[in-house]
Amino acid sequence: MAEMQQDQITPLVSVGIPTFNRPDGLRRALECLTGQTYRNLEIIVSDNCSPGSEVHEVVHQYMREDPRIQFHRQPINNGSEFNFKFVLEQATGDYFIWAADDDLCKPDMIATLLSAMEANPNAALCGCDIIVIDENDRQIRTERLEDIYGEKEWRKVRYKFFLYPTSNIFFAIYGLYRTNILRKQREGLLTGWRGLGTNMEVPFLASLSVTGEIIAVPQALKFYRSHKDSIYTREMAAISQLDYFMMKTVVRLKLLGIALKAELPFIEKLELFKAIIISMLNSQMLSLYGHVARRVPSHLRKPAKKIKNILSHKLKGK
Repeated sequence: MAEMQQDQITPLVSVGIPTFNRPDGLRRALECLTGQTYRNLEIIVSDNCSPGSEVHEVVHQYMREDPRIQFHRQPINNGSEFNFKFVLEQATGDYFIWAADDDLCKPDMIATLLSAMEANPNAALCGCDIIVIDENDRQIRTERLEDIYGEKEWRKVRYKFFLYPTSNIFFAIYGLYRTNILRKQREGLLTGWRGLGTNMEVPFLASLSVTGEIIAVPQALKFYRSHKDSIYTREMAAISQLDYFMMKTVVRLKLLGIALKAELPFIEKLELFKAIIISMLNSQMLSLYGHVARRVPSHLRKPAKKIKNILSHKLKGK
């Protein structure tokens, strides 16, 4: 009875799990999510037509014990982007979070992110620090999202979402969203050059940043799995030099389009254009440095690297 009363007065949080043929990972993900200290959840699993019945069996095992879980099996595999959108379309909660079928999280992740969102009505998304793990759950590193901890003026923070290549703030994509704002997103999550998904989180988050604030809590609450079967690893292993160049070009064109269409004062739009141009020049400089450095005698490489770092900081306005 007490839990029912709590559910009636606390916001419903929708968790979307797009999955494909990872029954073991999905089992562990569901274990983490059903064990969250925040209880008012709906957990939406969409299976992108996995072969066999293992995924179905895993989900239904948990559904028998937890009525908060919904299961949808797609009749055909429509690709990752479709599945990500599908779980969002099914959501009825005030807040929404995507959960990968091979990632883990701490029991208080959703409660902590929701508390930060409720305390900041201007926030469209709240992320957290990320612990990167390998296929065997060994910790590789911790990504601390210090640039968006929420203590700085938002106008200055938003600028960072238009820098490309960006910092580790793209990990915020795994955070908690206000569902109504997320649904208004015009920028697709996984639509890039020739269908490539790599780096498409950059324009996605930039687009979100002109509609609301993106913040993070200084706590490592989520475990992100880095493995050979990830979209990034598979795409980068097969991508050509031309495709890589075009991928970066498409990202920058998307960023320019977002800045141009943003409903912001003219001076703030100029700041975003500046971020795009500066980061592009910086990227070209680093690329040129890489080509030149391979031809520089070893005894000159250290001072050359020092000069490169100074120029890089100047271009970023640091």
